[in-house]
Parts: sequence; structure tokens; C-alpha cells
Amino acid sequence: MNNTYKHASLTWKRVRSRDSPWFTNEIKTKTDERDYYLRKARKSGKEIDWSTYRRLRKDVTRSIRQSKANYTRQIFRENINTPRKFWNQIKKCFPTKGSRDAGSKVFNVDGKPTSNVIEVANGFCKFFTSIGKRLQDVLPKLTDIAWMHHDHSNFKRKLNPRNCTFKFQKVSSKEIKDVMKKLNRKKAQGYDEIPTSFIKDGADILAEPLTTLINRCLKNSLFPSAEKCAKITPIYKSEERSLLDNYRPISILAVLSKVFERVVHRQLYAYLEENNLLSKNQFGFRTKLSTQHAVTKFSDSIRQNMDNGLMTGAIFIDLRKAFDTVDHARLLSKLTIYGIRNDELMWFEDYLFNRTQFVAFEGVESSVQPIFCDVPQDSILGPLLFVLLVNDIDIHLKRCEIVFYADDTVIYRADRTCERIEEHFNNDMEQISNWFVQNNLVINLKRSKTECVLYGTHKKLPNQDQWK
Repeated sequence: MNNTYKHASLTWKRVRSRDSPWFTNEIKTKTDERDYYLRKARKSGKEIDWSTYRRLRKDVTRSIRQSKANYTRQIFRENINTPRKFWNQIKKCFPTKGSRDAGSKVFNVDGKPTSNVIEVANGFCKFFTSIGKRLQDVLPKLTDIAWMHHDHSNFKRKLNPRNCTFKFQKVSSKEIKDVMKKLNRKKAQGYDEIPTSFIKDGADILAEPLTTLINRCLKNSLFPSAEKCAKITPIYKSEERSLLDNYRPISILAVLSKVFERVVHRQLYAYLEENNLLSKNQFGFRTKLSTQHAVTKFSDSIRQNMDNGLMTGAIFIDLRKAFDTVDHARLLSKLTIYGIRNDELMWFEDYLFNRTQFVAFEGVESSVQPIFCDVPQDSILGPLLFVLLVNDIDIHLKRCEIVFYADDTVIYRADRTCERIEEHFNNDMEQISNWFVQNNLVINLKRSKTECVLYGTHKKLPNQDQWK
């Protein structure tokens, strides 16, 4: 009788664990010793062997934790000046559970649940283009009248006392080539599907015609209409996945628009810095200033106040969709105060108006819809224009100090009692609240967004019930 044997083919697969560079040779030696005494204790059953094993196990655990912490700190120090690498290291060291894209594909569009990708894409586009206007609608209608009767001459005396005037300068092909060479080739391509690498690598050939185009546009106060369209990708943030409000719009502009904007940004920023037109308390989007400088100034004030026996009260203000709610008329009127007038002002007006966007979702593109307010996200000029919009906030403070990084603001005041601090806050916050309303900016009153904090020594701090 013949027996037939069927042999199953074996497939070997190498399984690798995550890299552990913090696992040193010293720790490896300790783990080997720990494992040796574990085997010995199991074999002998003696309490002395088990006691030795437990002591070695604690020592290994402590060494691993310490080595891992030292490695993590060293990695963060090495990448502290490169934000992208810094956050990538945070994700590696502290991975989150689950996938950001996991979850329901049903969305609430115009009050109705739908999973149709075309309807969802159009719903996102409509929501993102109208969110700024909807937030502005919650503000009192009298703000427009109040702004019309606002004392702009007083603003001008305080913000631009020397009456400086900004003028565009003709750019050279060498400058344009330099801008193109410095483009980040990793940036995604816009709606025109022109890769950044194509513009960057072709700078020697494209610089001359692009220089002619840019100079003509600056002379005629025009920004190319073809460069005003943004491609939007919705990214989930938190909470209920079916609500459109829980998604962040990531905007991608055409690469040629960034070349154009960089030229204008260089001239405008140089003008503002040379004439000291930016507030000393503004740390956002400025050369040689960062969040570290803002935090250092704020924390040093707290420490100095504590050394003098004072408490420091601080109000951290968060704005709802700050860049989306920028009113173009308000912004343009502010630009005139800083000396941006005539043809230059007409250029910025053309840059801001008649912009459009569409949403790309699940491989489907929505219809193109117009944008009525905001400064363009993913733009070079947008952040600087927002800084100019909020640059005058500190002149409205009479008793408190302020530090702000673009839309992130902290107002603080030191005194010996929390009652006095509260009194100072009440006087200045009324003025600041009116300023936000006049500029069509909405304070985010959600929990953990806008908060009040009291700093001081343990002996000076009041009970929790006394400070609200």
C-alpha cells in the first residue's frame, strides 16, 4: 500500500520590531542577567533566586525608562529648530491609537445624512467658503457703522507717525531665480498640477519671462486670476466625524502664485521692519522671532513678578477660525494706515478679491465656489496681512500687558491681590472685546480655548473659589 504525503510549502517571513536605539549594550547585559536568574529561579524554586530576579527586573525596567527618556530628549533638542522633523519625532515617540481616516463615511450635509462623495465634496466646499461669513453674522450689525465713524487719524498717528509710504520696486530676473531656487520641492501641487520641482529645476529658463510678467502685474495693480484658485483637502480633527465643522481645511495653492507672493512679501516685510511699523509685542511670522521668544518674554515676566512678591493673572484668548473671518474691507482700510495706498493698495485689493476654491474628497472634486472673506491659506502673504490686521490691538490696553503670535493672544497683569488684577482685567477687556467686534473677529468661548490663569507662589495664591 502506497501512502501519499502532501507537503505544504512553508513561507518564511522576517518580523522586525520597532527600532530601539535607546536599547544600549549595558541594558542588554542587564536583561541577559535578569533572564538567567529567571531560568535559575524557575528551576531551583529557591526564594533567594526569585528575590535576585525581582531586583534585577526592577533595575532593567528603571534603566530602560531612563535611557529612553534621555534618547527622546536628545532627539527633540536636535530637531527643535526644524518644526516638521520635531513633530515627526513626537509622532514616532508617542504614536496614537487608531487611524485618522477610520470611521463612518456618512456626513451631515445641510442637515441630511449622506454618503454620496459628490454631495459630501460640495457640502465641504460650501461649508468652508461660508464659515467666515456665518461667524461674522453673529456679530452686532452696528460694527460697520462704528467702523465708519472710527478715528482712523488717531490710528495713523500712533501706528505710522512718520507717514511712511510703501511703493513696489521693480524686480530683477536674478531675484526671481533666487525665489524659484528656494522653493520646497516637497510641497504638493495645486489645481494646475504643475509640480514644484518643475518650476524649481527650470528656474534658469523660466526666470526671465516670469520676471516680465510679475513687473507688469505690479505696475498695473493686478494679480493673475489663474493663481487665485485653491485646492482644499478636509482633514479630520476630533469629536463627531459626521460633522463638517470637525474637519480642518488644508489649502494648496498653485506654485507660481507663491513665487509672485514671495516677491511682494519681501518688499512689504522689509518696508515694515525698516520703519518699525510692527508691534514689539507681535512675534508671529517675523524673522528671528518665534513662539520661543514669545513664551520666554511671558515666563520671564511671571518669574520677575514672583520675585517681587506679586501674582500674575493671564487671559489666553483663542479666536474662532481667525484667518477665515478676515474682513477684506477692514484689512484694506488698515493697510492705508501703514502707508499702503494708491496703486499698491489696488494691487492688494485685486489679490484679495475674486478668489475661488474647490474641495478634493475621496478622489472627487467639488464645484468651484467663490470666497468672500479670509486671507488665503497656504499663501506667503496671508499670514503677514493678518499680522497687520491685528497689529494695533495693544494700543487699546491701558493697564495690562500683551504678547501675541498672530491670532494667539495672552493678556496679563501683575498685582498683590487677585481683586486688583480682576479690576485691571475688567477695564481693559471691555476695550479689547470691542476691538475684536470692530474687526469682525470672534473669540472662541469653548472650554479650554479661552482661559484665565493665575500664577504666583503657593503662599500668595488664593483658594480656587476666590479666583474665577
